[in-house]
Amino acid sequence: MRKWSLALGWIASLGACQDVNEAGPSGTDTTGAETSGMVSATTVSTTDTTTSTTTDATTTDDPTTDPSVATSAESDTTGADTDAETSTSAGETTIEEGSSSDSSESSGGGPIRGDVCLGDGDCGEVAPYCVYNVCHDGDEGDQCVDDGDCDDALAPFCAGSICHDGDIGDSCVDDGDCDDTVAPFCANGLCQAGGNGDPCQGDEDCEDLLAPYCVYGACRDGDEGDPCFDDGDCDDTEAPFCASNICHDGSVGDPCFDDGDCIVGCSPGYACEP
Repeated sequence: MRKWSLALGWIASLGACQDVNEAGPSGTDTTGAETSGMVSATTVSTTDTTTSTTTDATTTDDPTTDPSVATSAESDTTGADTDAETSTSAGETTIEEGSSSDSSESSGGGPIRGDVCLGDGDCGEVAPYCVYNVCHDGDEGDQCVDDGDCDDALAPFCAGSICHDGDIGDSCVDDGDCDDTVAPFCANGLCQAGGNGDPCQGDEDCEDLLAPYCVYGACRDGDEGDPCFDDGDCDDTEAPFCASNICHDGSVGDPCFDDGDCIVGCSPGYACEP
């Protein structure tokens, strides 16, 4: 009996040991699970903390410590300064242009001589005439179409498409293009005084008191030795006789055709007798 009791006790001990061994792995698993949970929790917590820190750091970057941000800020500032300078410069230009315009208007400005135009309305006071699309003041030598393109006081006559004052030698079409007091006669397209030797086309181109006779295209005074066609081309007082196409006074030795060419008479030798 004692032997069976010992045997049964030994068998029971072996069963208890087996139960303990089976419980050991379960505890290990539990411990492992707990350990794994701790590691997981630690890892997640650490990751979350790192992410949060990174996010916060990104959100709260200081431009003074971040070179790229500082560079961008400086660039923006520089751009703003440039825009400000450009705006200021443009403002100054506008003011200067306005000042120039005001000065031009106050001085009776507007388009000046030589400016392009389509009509007189495009020209200013200083050059009011538009001729061939150019503003002119109508002074001597300016281009013109008619007298209306010329200054009445300076050069009132338009002849040969040029404004002039009608002085000696100026272009003309008729006497109306010449100054009555200086060169009243238009002969051969030029204003003349009608004095002795001036060109002419007839007696009307010669000054009555100076050289009233137009002979061979020149005004003559009809004095001794001037050319003539007849007595009408010679001065009645100084040399009333025209003989051999020369004005003379009919004194001894002057040429003659008959007694009418001499004071006394004409000799057979065609010379005035004493």
